Amino acid sequence: MRRLFCSILIHCNPSNPFNLWESFRQSLSKDIQANLALRDGNDDVYNEALIDMNRHIRRYVIRGLIFVVRIPFKVTDSER
Repeated sequence: MRRLFCSILIHCNPSNPFNLWESFRQSLSKDIQANLALRDGNDDVYNEALIDMNRHIRRYVIRGLIFVVRIPFKVTDSER
């Protein structure tokens, strides 16, 4: 589902990607929540979902497409 969300961000250019994320972040993070056994609404769950989507979007950037979205997330040590 996160890949679909990324495709929407990349190809459809929504007017407010942050509001779109806020509307669907629980659905986009359910598998991470289950895997990490964390309570619903935990920022770490949402952060992991954003990091995963960031990896997917970077694949498009590497292919020469330009895409920028301002969705704040924490960067883990492994991402630096």
